[in-house]
Amino acid sequence: VKEGLGVGFALSILKTMHELANPNLAVVGMLEDGSFRDIRNHWSSVTQLPTAVVVRMDARLNFVNARKMKEFAVKAVQVREAKGEKIDFAMIDCFSLNSVDLTGCETLVQLAQSLELRGQKLVVANVKGPVAHALKMAQADDHIEK
Repeated sequence: VKEGLGVGFALSILKTMHELANPNLAVVGMLEDGSFRDIRNHWSSVTQLPTAVVVRMDARLNFVNARKMKEFAVKAVQVREAKGEKIDFAMIDCFSLNSVDLTGCETLVQLAQSLELRGQKLVVANVKGPVAHALKMAQADDHIEK
């Protein structure tokens, strides 16, 4: 019985780490009712904002997945630009983001700075209290539009 509990505990930790390291990342667009949805699931009825790319991550932003989120956001901007579109804003929809650690805050600052070099801005939307507090404590909110 002890071995079974140990194996179950170890597997649950591995599953949690895997989910944190591989969050659901999506480019979202606006439906007619004004809500934002994943363009992969609603591709025929969704409209992307003309000068902005909106990205959503369904997980906590932390040291395990921060780099992946940054790379996804940069790639999403590059894909739209490759289609000949002028992108002025990269927006992170924080609706499903419940917490962010220091690495996540630093990654958002790095993303904002790299976008600024390209003449673009990072915007965070739907920020919840704990995330806003973490951004403020890390002084990351000085670099990010809300």
